[in-house]
Amino acid sequence: MSTAKGTAMQLTQQPEIVTWPETHYVYLEKIGPFQDTAPQAWQEVHKLIPAISEHNKITGYTSLYKVGPKIYRAGVSVEAEPQNLPGGPAIRKIQGRQVQPFCFNGTIFKSARSLRPRFPNGLRSKNPTAR
Repeated sequence: MSTAKGTAMQLTQQPEIVTWPETHYVYLEKIGPFQDTAPQAWQEVHKLIPAISEHNKITGYTSLYKVGPKIYRAGVSVEAEPQNLPGGPAIRKIQGRQVQPFCFNGTIFKSARSLRPRFPNGLRSKNPTAR
């Protein structure tokens, strides 16, 4: 769909169920404003990559952020339970599960305007325990 100002946001109309495998997450955690903690955490993680990859196969790079407490985690996923890690990073095993990703492409300032006709009550989960 095109508009006078460019291409409108493309919204996933038919969600697919995706199976995420069990993941071993090796990460550094920083607390504080995102703009300060994210670059610092990634700089430190990148310095640890040679030592982590010496005994572990890195399968991806992941960041997690909790807005309220301002907790930022930067790290890598490894193929199996981590072995011989350098000092510093924490480890978290994330269970595999099935998820339904919600995907859209477009600029963020167009997002709310583009979503309003499809989601007049906003994007809220019907599950009260979902975060």
